[in-house]
Amino acid sequence: MTTDRLVLRPWTMAEATAVLGDTGSADRADGFPAEGDRVIAGTFGRYPAWLGEHGPTV
Repeated sequence: MTTDRLVLRPWTMAEATAVLGDTGSADRADGFPAEGDRVIAGTFGRYPAWLGEHGPTV
């Protein structure tokens, strides 16, 4: 989903890895990643299928 000010898209494993290592692009929002973002990124390592087009499904 894309608007004039926002782009929502699925995470990639590379992005999840960058969050866990506190590395990544300069276009991140202030305060990102927060602790909850790191928890989610770690979960993708255990459940890689959650990185699909529509996010987590259980």
